[in-house]
Amino acid sequence: MSVRNLIKTSLNASGLYSVRRWIAGPKSRRLIILMYHDFTPEVDALPINRLMTGQPTAHDFEAHLQVITNHWRPMLLADAVAELDATGTLAEDTVAVTIDDGYSSVATIAAPLLTKYNVPATVFLITDWIDGNCELWWLDLARLMMNRDWSTTRPAELARILPVDLVDRIPPYRNGDRWQRVTFGIIDEFLRDLPDETIARILNRLDNVLPQPESAISRDVCSEPLSWEQIRALPDLISLAPHTACHSNLSWLPPESGMETINASRERIRQQTGRVDPGFAYPYGNDVDGYRTYGSHLAKNDYQYAVVGRPGPSFPETDRFLLGRTTLSATTHHALIERELSLNLLKSCR
Repeated sequence: MSVRNLIKTSLNASGLYSVRRWIAGPKSRRLIILMYHDFTPEVDALPINRLMTGQPTAHDFEAHLQVITNHWRPMLLADAVAELDATGTLAEDTVAVTIDDGYSSVATIAAPLLTKYNVPATVFLITDWIDGNCELWWLDLARLMMNRDWSTTRPAELARILPVDLVDRIPPYRNGDRWQRVTFGIIDEFLRDLPDETIARILNRLDNVLPQPESAISRDVCSEPLSWEQIRALPDLISLAPHTACHSNLSWLPPESGMETINASRERIRQQTGRVDPGFAYPYGNDVDGYRTYGSHLAKNDYQYAVVGRPGPSFPETDRFLLGRTTLSATTHHALIERELSLNLLKSCR
């Protein structure tokens, strides 16, 4: 264990965070909303799992659930929001689990563990991806990272496609996971703020410039979406909610157009499963100011809450359509997990 983690563990073991929670009192009871995406298998991990940093393994996720059930009240997000609306507070410090996109690991890794610990969760689904009608651009980027020969591509060629200052940040090519992970992260961070059409155009140009390797590499490098059959088989403690039809960047869409893809996703879930949660998760989730224009539209369409991708408080008066979420470290160390949860709760106390 690192010295830093040893200090964190010691502070948690001292009871400091528990004392601070006790001093804050019942009026400080807050809702912590956790955000997950894909889960990494313990064995036979896909190449993309090496690119996407921070993905918890099954053992990590189980440790998270153990800490949650030992120290907090796990609750379905829709139920927690309803309790806040009805009483203006929460009976206990509460944690709600949410999982975005709809990767197949929800069925193979998350669902069995959620059932084992009786922890409810909300899964926000990208319905066109599940239907096979669209691909997620970061998976296309992952395939380009894994299946193309970057060693012979000169920076000047990339600079015709990507900003020069971004190309300058890409380290000299080195064969191995670390170079791929760093380069993927740099390009991914740049693309996620762009309109969907611009992202598609850039990836198409990279596809045309990057040469095929001499030896064939399997295209089976990325996680697959859930099937509707898997979704219908998920336990009832897992609620299903829309995440737009194809992960549209709502920052670039007027609310009227954005609501079309949100509602289409909701209706597809209802059509396929006969049930749908009253919530919604903004794709990317970073443009909190931009999403403010969606609140009235979501309410008018009978949504009860929406979550963003940034940490934020969940006070009784917090805008129900701008609820913040946080991500826990991919670790099995209970003291570190408990510390992160406690600090997130205390940050939300005024």
